[in-house]
Amino acid sequence: MYRLIALVALALLIWASPSGAQSLYSDLTPKRASRVGDILTVLIAENTSASNKATVKTGKTDALEVKSGGFIPLPPTKQDFKNTYSGDGSVVRSQQIQARVTATVVGRKDNGDLLIEGARVIEVNGEKEVVTVSGAVNPLIIPPDNTIEAFRIADLQISYKGKGVATEGSRPGFFLRLVNWLF
Repeated sequence: MYRLIALVALALLIWASPSGAQSLYSDLTPKRASRVGDILTVLIAENTSASNKATVKTGKTDALEVKSGGFIPLPPTKQDFKNTYSGDGSVVRSQQIQARVTATVVGRKDNGDLLIEGARVIEVNGEKEVVTVSGAVNPLIIPPDNTIEAFRIADLQISYKGKGVATEGSRPGFFLRLVNWLF
């Protein structure tokens, strides 16, 4: 009997220790993000593609004939007007981004959804890439490991920007950008 009391007392001392050990009555499952300041990892795997093709052909023919007669003598005239236009254009765009961004819960909507924001900056050899993510997440769909796919985030906004020698080298010059802006 004394041994049992001693073991229980020892167990209570261990669980109540200031080292932060778990309490006998605490939940042992990992804590899911649910409050402002909690962290959530967003898995981004986005593939987008779009294409658009347009062909336009128009034509119009008019004729004008003026005969002399009446009060003002005019020489007889006949003019034919023809206007044709043909245009063709197409756009094909494809993008792919895969990243992991850790976001922080920055607020809570009235319906309980968590507002998240996060950024990841990678710099290699003078090239800086910044991936930012923001949106709203239903806390009920967050798994215990606090990792969520981007397609599960409402009002998702992903921004991917690069800056450096390679990025600047592939950008059109000032004069060409000015001409494209004007026309």
